[in-house]
Amino acid sequence: MNRIYKDDRTIKYVKDVRDIQKYLPDDEVLLSVKMNDDGSRKMLYEKTGWYHISKSNKVKGIYEGNICPMCESGEMIDMAGCMTCNNCMAQLKCGL
Repeated sequence: MNRIYKDDRTIKYVKDVRDIQKYLPDDEVLLSVKMNDDGSRKMLYEKTGWYHISKSNKVKGIYEGNICPMCESGEMIDMAGCMTCNNCMAQLKCGL
């Protein structure tokens, strides 16, 4: 999975870097791509500015630390005994 983020805020986790186009305005134009030594990249778009893309070993799932399968942006955390997304607040698994 690849993490797409801007200003340290995760936008989405995607399998293919080219999927970033789905989350930008249709008329957005890519101006520059910078590859970093650690394998991550920075992409400069004309209207929205810089986006950062880095590899992630996280997977979608319902357990703590997984990527939320509902919004694909948040991370699952244990909140009062329930696995809850820290972005969309979806509760996917609650223990008794």
